[in-house]
Amino acid sequence: MHGCALKVRVLRIKPSLYRFAGISALALLVLAATSEGVISRDLVAALAISLSTAALAASLLAYRQGKEMQRSAQDFFAKIENAARRLERERRLPDVEVSAAAAKPARRASPAEKTGEAAFAPRLAQGLRPTVIEGGRAKAERLSAEMSAVDDALLVALETHAVGISLEPVVELHSSAVKAYRVHAHVNTADGQSVNLRRLEGDHPGINPARFDMELFQAAAGAARRFLGASAIDTPLICPIGGATLGSPKDLRKIVAMMNNIPGLKPALALEIPADALGTDDIMLSGAGLLADAAVRLAAEGSLSAKRIKEISGRFDIEFWTVSGGSIISDETSANMLASISGGDMKIIASALTDDHEVVAMIDAGVALVCGPRFSDPKPVRPPGAEMALDQDRVRGLS
Repeated sequence: MHGCALKVRVLRIKPSLYRFAGISALALLVLAATSEGVISRDLVAALAISLSTAALAASLLAYRQGKEMQRSAQDFFAKIENAARRLERERRLPDVEVSAAAAKPARRASPAEKTGEAAFAPRLAQGLRPTVIEGGRAKAERLSAEMSAVDDALLVALETHAVGISLEPVVELHSSAVKAYRVHAHVNTADGQSVNLRRLEGDHPGINPARFDMELFQAAAGAARRFLGASAIDTPLICPIGGATLGSPKDLRKIVAMMNNIPGLKPALALEIPADALGTDDIMLSGAGLLADAAVRLAAEGSLSAKRIKEISGRFDIEFWTVSGGSIISDETSANMLASISGGDMKIIASALTDDHEVVAMIDAGVALVCGPRFSDPKPVRPPGAEMALDQDRVRGLS
């Protein structure tokens, strides 16, 4: 059906009275000039043959493009249907992994993790321990030659507007208090894997990065609306947006309009810009400027030179800056950047901390805010109405 619609759209011809009259007048003028001897008949014949050849070539090209569009549309929708079938088939199988995970002894949580999880326990869904994938490329088994299991699940979630989110607490070292939450996209693959995607990077066939950013933003905005209040200002949700969105004025206007029209949403959300978008004066930098002019809370992620940090500090009021803890320890650029930021209003977040050695190094470097597996993995947030559905299931079980 979609292929037929594309073919009709490509071959559709709209008649125009003015166009017909113009062509008729031109033909009459050519015939009059020919009859008077101004234009020879041989020249008219050569011109007619040339125009006919060009029209034939254009028709063949349009037909070929129409066939390619039809084939691409059929392949695209076939991928969506196959991914949906795999997900539906796997959901019907017994959940062996959940039982195995429940049988494992629970590890002892650190004081910081207990504090973060206790403060956020009513909001989080319980279940499998998610797999954290920094950078966005899933290391799942490929189910086809073109798309991985994560891509399949993400494609279905985007098409059905059902992208879930997970929240990763950002902990203050000296008080163990949660100061913010980093937003991750959360999907469940057909093979039962629970995956968190921070950003969509790399090659993801059929998935538009700007579409991913907008779906993630809307999911984060929905979660923020459920927990608005004084605590939202002190513990905002840090939602990432990429270069594709920063380069799209249409998407940026949607984001600003949504944050302006929903009371309390601006204090509850901070949009995190990649450092690459702040490195050069281009359209992405202009997009970041549009958000700054709209008084949106801003955050950034990645390393920049100390000189560039000083240049953008006057223009952008960036509240949080996330840098990988490993790069702070080993990368000279990140260390110099940290030294240039220290003492100001910008708060550094050291991410991806996995052991106590890295935590001690952050204390020595003067970093106050940290996150990573050492403290807590991202926890999936229940969608709206999930608590009510769970209570109804319990009532049915008791009856």
